[in-house]
Amino acid sequence: MASLTITENLLREILTHAPAQDSNGGGPRRRDKIYWATKLKKLRLRLKLSQQAFADNFGISVKALRNWEQLERLPERSSQTLITLIERDAESVSKAVACARKDEEEMA
Repeated sequence: MASLTITENLLREILTHAPAQDSNGGGPRRRDKIYWATKLKKLRLRLKLSQQAFADNFGISVKALRNWEQLERLPERSSQTLITLIERDAESVSKAVACARKDEEEMA
């Protein structure tokens, strides 16, 4: 199985992208949705991938991806972490997802 190395600085950066909450403790703010939608769409376009191809390569549902890009939903923290990792090293993340799928198939 392929291994990924995450530096302390990268981990710190990933953890700082937790969604902010409204002052009353309510749901995610619109600007957080805009931030992640913009980041995700730029990333997908930089990689020259359709929504379907991006979802397939990185183990994300197309429905979730569309909801994020269309400001319907804010990615959960684990998805934000995945997006940040893809942004840093898309090839390694794609390989890791492929290895995980292969492992799942072998266990089935």
